[in-house]
Amino acid sequence: MLRHAWILVAALAACGGDSSGGGGNCGGGGGGGIGIGGGGVGGGNGNGNSVCLVDAPGGGGNVQYKAFSPHTRSMGDALGTYQLAVSDGDGAVACGLASDQANGLGQAGHEILVNITSDELAPTCPVGTYSIRSGCPANPMAGPAVDNGCAYFRPFDATGASMGFLAATAGAVMVTGDASSCSFVVSLSFAGTQFADSFTLSNGTGSLPWCTH
Repeated sequence: MLRHAWILVAALAACGGDSSGGGGNCGGGGGGGIGIGGGGVGGGNGNGNSVCLVDAPGGGGNVQYKAFSPHTRSMGDALGTYQLAVSDGDGAVACGLASDQANGLGQAGHEILVNITSDELAPTCPVGTYSIRSGCPANPMAGPAVDNGCAYFRPFDATGASMGFLAATAGAVMVTGDASSCSFVVSLSFAGTQFADSFTLSNGTGSLPWCTH
């Protein structure tokens, strides 16, 4: 019996790893950079002093994330909030997704919707880095914009009706540019499953939404 107990202790120690060295709960200690995933956000510095923001174990929602190929990206004004939409739809309907979360795709497809807050009221580029928080509600609050600091995945069925939402559990949107064009780098995690996209939108009409497809 004693021999079996020591075997169990050794097995548990092997699974846990040594958090004082290069391994630990956040992964290897070497290399810098930023990574988002089930193991956390951050990188080690080689001295066992890595900064790690662990991704949440699961996103609230009633649908599962499914990878898709983006066709249309847009930034809209959702009653004073800059909102970003990425979808595999096409045309004016897909461009309008960013203006109101109640807007549908009108066909089967998928969408990523992100709240990007800004104090600017005029159509411009909301330069900055916007972090996505964990613990966002399973369903967005009522209104044109989803919750502050939140991003959602939403699929549409064959009739174009929304099938529900899935909240991202970590990530960030980096925005650079000026009043004429705006570049985005989107990195999101849905309980460890990654979504990444980068694109540039141009202010061709002088009003929102800015859209490309």
